[in-house]
Amino acid sequence: MGTVLHPAGGRPAAVYWIRRALVLAVPLAIIVGLVWWFLPKGGAPIAATPASTSASPSAPAVAPTPAPSDTPTTPATPAAPTACAAESLSASLAGYGTVEGGGAQPFTLTVTSQADADCLFDAKAGTVELAVSSGSDRIWTTDHCAKLLPGKTLTLTKGKPVELSITWPVKRSAKDCKTTKDALGAGTYVAKATYRDVTLARKVMSVKAK
Repeated sequence: MGTVLHPAGGRPAAVYWIRRALVLAVPLAIIVGLVWWFLPKGGAPIAATPASTSASPSAPAVAPTPAPSDTPTTPATPAAPTACAAESLSASLAGYGTVEGGGAQPFTLTVTSQADADCLFDAKAGTVELAVSSGSDRIWTTDHCAKLLPGKTLTLTKGKPVELSITWPVKRSAKDCKTTKDALGAGTYVAKATYRDVTLARKVMSVKAK
């Protein structure tokens, strides 16, 4: 026991202690290595995937396609035509250039609408008048005989003319579709067609004595 704690020999005591420590350390290291070698090894740790810091762009919203309706679409009802404005009408009055007293003058009144929309032309007495005058003397008028006019309402379409035929017996008129026996003198006579008191057309003619 004394030689263990107090080694004998000519060398310093520290040399002996170092040798003893090495002798003890080598077996201990071998034991530790064997233990580490035979211990079960765990799997390599799985590195956590860092969360993406940028948001993925979202797909643009797609508007839903409306389903076709089973109910048929009703077309808009066009507005009913209204009365023609005199300012939207163009007209001409045709007839013989010379007639004989007591004969017949067949007038043709042609009316055309210039309005974009259809309109109603009231070809009746009180709305349309055809009159013949000589100077200030009113000789004849359709206002004395309503049946001389068509007596109906016509629908006028833009650019499409309509014709009204009216005959003057080359006599002076009186109320209730009558004519007088007064002879007409030779000379110049003027026929004038009006619509709602607005002059549409004129016709100048000559009357010869019978």
